[in-house]
Amino acid sequence: KQCFFFWLMSIIIPSMLYSFDGFGDVIPLVILVSVAFEEGIRYWFTRVYMWTEKSIIEKTGQEKSPYSDWTSALSAGVGIGIMYTLIIHGGVISAAFDEIPSGDFFSDSCPELSLYWTSALNALLFQILHLSLSVLCFDTVRRSGAADAPKIPIGNCNFLVILMLHLVASFSTTINTVSCVGGLAALGGTVAISLLLARSVINQPDYLT
Repeated sequence: KQCFFFWLMSIIIPSMLYSFDGFGDVIPLVILVSVAFEEGIRYWFTRVYMWTEKSIIEKTGQEKSPYSDWTSALSAGVGIGIMYTLIIHGGVISAAFDEIPSGDFFSDSCPELSLYWTSALNALLFQILHLSLSVLCFDTVRRSGAADAPKIPIGNCNFLVILMLHLVASFSTTINTVSCVGGLAALGGTVAISLLLARSVINQPDYLT
């Protein structure tokens, strides 16, 4: 539930910029601002989570948290991914029942796959991406000590990697206007890289499991 709230904040705040004339017409700017807010909120959520975790451990006298970074990141990633799917692709589901009786729809840029297939694949890939990025973010915050003391995330190399992966994934969706196969391939490649990085983090000997 907390992930839902934090992710909604990350898209509500940038959406206020649409009140400025012309902002929504510059797609690269929209993507850049939106991704920056989303990853800033993810970082903030992770810090708040770990600060709360530390407070509970101190008050209960436990030696360590009963939760691991893996399970916590998994929960956060799933929460963010589900909310992303509902907000971004929820309209496609409703259109299938209300506006397109035949149950199928193709766009000029994607005659190979129906809109429902491309939306489903995009939602799946972004779900996996959010899982991977959450794993990377939890490990980044834990190792940087940012949960204990204020630090600027942009100065952290690992955080920049998370930000760049999300940016590349988001920009790859713009290829769908020309070729959905090319867009899905670019997105899939970015997700594969994020998975490899998340796996390397989890396989570290000192990873908090």
